[in-house]
Amino acid sequence: MSIDQNQLPQLLDFAVDIARGAGQITLDYFKQAPETTTKTDGSFVTIADRESETYLRRRILEKFPGDGILGEEEGERAGSSGRRWIIDPLDGTFSFVHGVPFYGVLVALEIQNQIEVGVINAPAVDEIVYAASGVGCFWNGNPTCVSNTKRLEDALLLCSDFPACARYGFGPAADAFQAKQRPAEHRATVMATFWSPQVVQTSWLIRS
Repeated sequence: MSIDQNQLPQLLDFAVDIARGAGQITLDYFKQAPETTTKTDGSFVTIADRESETYLRRRILEKFPGDGILGEEEGERAGSSGRRWIIDPLDGTFSFVHGVPFYGVLVALEIQNQIEVGVINAPAVDEIVYAASGVGCFWNGNPTCVSNTKRLEDALLLCSDFPACARYGFGPAADAFQAKQRPAEHRATVMATFWSPQVVQTSWLIRS
């Protein structure tokens, strides 16, 4: 299947719609002590995760029955169209089960092995960021873009996972970034940690 650029706005609208719908499902369980189990890797999964993914899969198959789906909870369903939806029905479950609002629903569309559409919906804080190739990036319906900051020492770096950083390191780029820090009183560089990666991505896109 070739990529039809004219279809991408409609595909983006659909992805936003289902991400919002799944987000509402999670909100129905947020701070309600939902049924929770633990996976073999020690991470949590709740009834909100499962119902959100069931909803996403149903909506996708109703609209695009030939598309593949790769989901966090139910694995992969092969498709025949050359497109694959990649979904995380509740990213940041640890935050979710502790009543912290920094979690989200993630939806992406891969066409010919290339990500062309992406949505980050953080329903508990009422923020949604979405983009498609050639269409643009939007935050809560308004066009947005990455920062105009030109100098590394004036930039803002956000990280999401101290255990991962401890295990793998920040990497050479972050080391160089830190080396360029000016004195703290100039507030040139800020290192911050949030509970889940999608909020970091939202912040990087919108506020850096």
